[in-house]
Amino acid sequence: MKSDSQSLGYVPRRILNRYFIDTWIVAFTLQIGQNIYNSALSVYTAGLGYSSTFAGSLAVPYLIMALVGRSLSGYISDHKSRRFGMLAGCLAFLAGSLVFNLPSLAGAALFMLTARAVHGFGYACASTSYSVAVVDVIPPKDMALGIGLNWTAQSIAQALCGVLIIVLVWGGSYQPLFLFSTGCLIFAVIFCILCRYETPSAHADAEPFRLDIKALAHQMFELSVLPKAAALFVFYLGISIITFFALTAAVERGIPGSGLFFTACSIGMIFSNLFLVRLEKRFSARGVLIPVLACSAVSNLLISRCTTVMPFLLAGLLFGFGTGAMPVFQNAAVKDLPVFCRGAGTSTLFLAMDISMGIGPVIWGVVIDAAGSRIAFTLAAVVVFLAMIPAMTVFGGPKEPGKDA
Repeated sequence: MKSDSQSLGYVPRRILNRYFIDTWIVAFTLQIGQNIYNSALSVYTAGLGYSSTFAGSLAVPYLIMALVGRSLSGYISDHKSRRFGMLAGCLAFLAGSLVFNLPSLAGAALFMLTARAVHGFGYACASTSYSVAVVDVIPPKDMALGIGLNWTAQSIAQALCGVLIIVLVWGGSYQPLFLFSTGCLIFAVIFCILCRYETPSAHADAEPFRLDIKALAHQMFELSVLPKAAALFVFYLGISIITFFALTAAVERGIPGSGLFFTACSIGMIFSNLFLVRLEKRFSARGVLIPVLACSAVSNLLISRCTTVMPFLLAGLLFGFGTGAMPVFQNAAVKDLPVFCRGAGTSTLFLAMDISMGIGPVIWGVVIDAAGSRIAFTLAAVVVFLAMIPAMTVFGGPKEPGKDA
């Protein structure tokens, strides 16, 4: 019987192989675009005279199309090609980015909503597919570490994003920032094309397409991942406020150097990406995730109270430490899945993140307009604390002595 790697036409010998590097570059350049738009749009729209409620509502079309992108990309990755899913997603995100480079369209509400819908589809489709591809091109014994290394692409992109916001926003104009993002997405498309590790017959053994709702739902979603996805949903619902409104809170309170928030965040993320997957082997997923969630809640509490730059940057560090735990979630969800179920499993897990990142900004935008950012960030901290309940329930505890790690 062929191994998973043999069935795809490529047998990885080491982590840092050419296809791992291809997927890392795709992840990095796509995350540059994702982080720029997530971080800058609330301040950008505020400068145009829009409310926080409108800024949060930009997540609604993003969410709707992200759900479509996640579902389709999981199926496409398992039944057609990981590369095709990556390429389709990056091209879509590039198309959405182009809208923000046209001054006559960039500030119009309808076009911003449309562009964010295209972003949602593109990001969901590409990030699902490259997250599946990276598992394919890692030696099985190094899977957890390889997933963690791939997530450092997001960490470094987020660090660079903070610097880019400071350097490329000229006199209140965001056009240089959006143009840089577009250039990065062109590189993402190029490296998608280069990532050709699958043979033409790689997916011949996958379950064939059947025009049957029940069968199609089974092919697109992995039910065994749902409990872990539920825990991830509550977690990201609480931290979504930071992604979209941290810079808005800093501007509102006159905190200088606020763009460095995401640089501090990246430091915490890189540490988490590289070390939490190793700690998971010793202390279990549950033993790692509970303190991580606590740090994320503290991050929200710091932002709810801070008026100076140091606690604001500390909040960024803790926020990054929390979001850097995604490799632990992903590894726990897909490590035992067959090769042609990895797309559906990854899609199911990431759908939970998409939904929370879609409805979260809407909720928090309304709360900010109604009660202020201090109350909103405090309530978000409570939500993150509540995420500990499903995390303690669905993730495994320490292994018994004598068991394999």
